[in-house]
Amino acid sequence: MFAVLAPESLELGSPRALAVAANAAVARNVSAKFLAPNIWNLYQGGQQEATVSCIHGVVSSNYCANACMDDPDGEACKSECECAPPVPKNAPVPKQGGRPVVQRAGLPAGLGANWPRVFLLGTQKAATTSFARLFEAVGLCPSEQGKECHVLVKLGKENDPETAAGVVPEYTSEFLDFDSSRKGKTDCSVEGHYDGNPFLLTDRGAPVFLRTFMPHNLQAKVRLVAILREPAQRMLSWHNQRSPNKDPRVFAARTQTEIDAWVGNDVLENAHTGVQHFWDADNGDGQWVHSPPLDMMIGMYEHSVHGATGWTKHWPRDQLFIINYDHFVADDASVLKPLGKFMGVDLLSEPMPRENVHSESSFVCKAMCCETLCALQLVAFADSNRRLYQSMDADSAAHAGPEGELPFGRFKAPECVACDAATTAEKILASC
Repeated sequence: MFAVLAPESLELGSPRALAVAANAAVARNVSAKFLAPNIWNLYQGGQQEATVSCIHGVVSSNYCANACMDDPDGEACKSECECAPPVPKNAPVPKQGGRPVVQRAGLPAGLGANWPRVFLLGTQKAATTSFARLFEAVGLCPSEQGKECHVLVKLGKENDPETAAGVVPEYTSEFLDFDSSRKGKTDCSVEGHYDGNPFLLTDRGAPVFLRTFMPHNLQAKVRLVAILREPAQRMLSWHNQRSPNKDPRVFAARTQTEIDAWVGNDVLENAHTGVQHFWDADNGDGQWVHSPPLDMMIGMYEHSVHGATGWTKHWPRDQLFIINYDHFVADDASVLKPLGKFMGVDLLSEPMPRENVHSESSFVCKAMCCETLCALQLVAFADSNRRLYQSMDADSAAHAGPEGELPFGRFKAPECVACDAATTAEKILASC
């Protein structure tokens, strides 16, 4: 354990201030990579300094451990037991929408600054909320923002994920030592935290940032989870949540707009050389590139998983547990048992919650037009699914994934209806 110099008024950026910051960063499991290597040594000043040992930013003593467990917002924990360092003035400032991010006020030092150990990456509309609630039921803690922490996925693009050290305290401070959001108080040191933002899967900057700044001793303990749903059906589910309408032609019109933009390689947000070049390595070089601008692109999973800018480019495949959503729907226990072993928790000890079940509403579109399904398959999904299947089959043959991960197989074809009364669903599907 590194000793931390006692709190005092220090000039930001001075050797002594940097020493305080560096050692407290280590004690709080916050990477100090943004600090110069030479300040890892304790400050050796001419005057004897009082020192205090810290664990996760809280003074290491029985008194403080009890005080912060019983009342994390109390005066004793805030004023007597905190030992948070100042942020070095030369650390890059995280930005959102072109403006500096303002640190959350009122956060007691020492009650945050934890890295999640589980990342529920997505995909959106693949039961991620149900999985998140189950994670919480077995003891994992969410962020202060809830299931979805938005720090990483909403940073301004001017942040470079390989140099955005100022984002570290902004992100880790969202994961407190204790969770009081549910009944009772959960000690998050038991099972750790999870980040369940489903846009992490397609966020190109997130895997780079986490690999760059998370302490190396923690990286091997990280567990990544991705649930992949048949892409056209996922789009329809998102449509039903966002703007439900039982007429499949409404979904067809919205989808056609996206198809036109894809075919035309339109220059849209996050794709400055066209949407078809979104995953190119030089798209946004030196910037934080977030999710693709078209909803249909979220379902081109091969890019996000195995692609040149995907998660397995930066993280070991055996730390990424990939689930075919159809397998989960057919037999959730066959998925939850090995997933729980992978995460180190018993996911069968609690019932699987049902959340955001929009398909049971009478106001939603139950099945898309077969014409829409064919158009999506021909333009994008047939090819992207083929490449995903090839990669997943190769992973399975090589036993590259985590122990217990089921062979991915193939997506179940979505149901559809013929919106043209002059033909049938069978004839339309036969043409694509």
